[in-house]
Amino acid sequence: RLPRVGPGAPMARMLREYWLPAARSAALVADGKPQRVRLFGENYVVFRASDGKVGFLDEACPHRGASLALGRNEGNGLACIYHAWKFDVEGRLVDTPCEAANPRQREFMDSIRARHYPVREAGDMVWVYLGERATPPAFPDFEFNTLPDTHVHTRRAVLNYNWLQGMEAHLDAAHLAILHASTVGGGGSNDRDVDLALKNAAPIMEMED
Repeated sequence: RLPRVGPGAPMARMLREYWLPAARSAALVADGKPQRVRLFGENYVVFRASDGKVGFLDEACPHRGASLALGRNEGNGLACIYHAWKFDVEGRLVDTPCEAANPRQREFMDSIRARHYPVREAGDMVWVYLGERATPPAFPDFEFNTLPDTHVHTRRAVLNYNWLQGMEAHLDAAHLAILHASTVGGGGSNDRDVDLALKNAAPIMEMED
């Protein structure tokens, strides 16, 4: 049960209660193409609005379920490709060009929301909180979140294992010099942390609460 993180799974509920890195800040351009994000078996969309703010919404438009990842990001909102319903970074419906004007239009628009999620930008990453708390937990005080851009290098990769295997492997620095010696050893590595691990197959591990 531990590796399962789809909707309703116990670990999905727990992991959603933490701030999660979801996208690279540099990949989001104001009025640029929205990015599709998949976390815990569910689909989202992230975009940078005209004013530079980042929005993180459920991918499905609440009108007809069309993908907002295909939408037009313009005028401080993301317009669905189907009927051009436009949502701002807070998920508010701000334009409905296919609806005839009437005295209750504002009331109607206020009743429709795309589900949005709190975001923070730090360490050249967009972090998102997907949990159920009305107030998100404290943002992680990682040192790299406070460094200038010149001192941070973010990488994105597709890794074909579940989160638990990944967590165990990355905590286990000792296995690098044994299991991966033939692939990352020899001529040296471009990664300082890998180089250090290769030099010591019996590291002393320290944990900080």
